[in-house]
Order: sequence, then C-alpha cells, then structure tokens
Amino acid sequence: MGVIDIFDSQGFFEAVIMQNADKLRAYFEPHAIIRWEDSHEQLTTDGYVRATCEYPGDWQGKIKSITPLACDDADTVVVSNIYSSDGDNFYVISFFTFNADKSLISQLVEYYSAVNEPPEWRKDLSIRTK
Repeated sequence: MGVIDIFDSQGFFEAVIMQNADKLRAYFEPHAIIRWEDSHEQLTTDGYVRATCEYPGDWQGKIKSITPLACDDADTVVVSNIYSSDGDNFYVISFFTFNADKSLISQLVEYYSAVNEPPEWRKDLSIRTK
C-alpha cells in the first residue's frame, strides 16, 4: 500500500482552505516541522495551524497533482492552486514527509508562488505561447 493510499491528501487540502484548525491539527505529528522556504520560516504544528487559520480571506482551491516520491527528503509532493475572493492566487508546492506508518505528517516543506502576469520586459520579448 502506498503513501497516497494511507494519507488523505484531499482531506488535508480541504482543512487548509476551509481553515479548520481541529481537522488540520489532526493531520500532524505533535512535533512536526513545517518550513515555508520562500519566507524563511520554520513553524511548529500549532504555529502552522494558527497561521493558516488566521490568514485573511475566503479561500478556495484545487489539487493539481499528487506524486509519490522515492527519495530520502520527502514521501509525496502535492501541487495545488489556492485563491481568495479578494483576488489573491497562489500555486503551492508541498513536500510531505510522513511518520513510520505513513498516516501523519512529520515534516512539511512548502513553496508559494503568486499567480500573475509576466513583467512587461518579458512580454516585450514576444517569446511566450498561449
């Protein structure tokens, strides 16, 4: 049985976008480490839950892909798109490492990328296709 069969990625994602602290906390080991590399932050489970649940806005989103990994650094990578009614829009790349029975997150490393138009200088190069 693979990690994707055990860990409920969709349930975790729904807890994130619904900002449901109790459900979200249940996905983590008590001493999990969460790193947001693009803002140079390392969080505890409680810190991650608080930051996620207190982030302003009404959020929606979808999982774009779930890929099991065969490496020492992570078990699964999830690519998702989250967006708010205020116009904020992000792609999130999440690298999950699970505990021994693959049911709880022991480490989560995430990268956020704002979805926006390319800068004018790059548009002027006329190199993109639609």
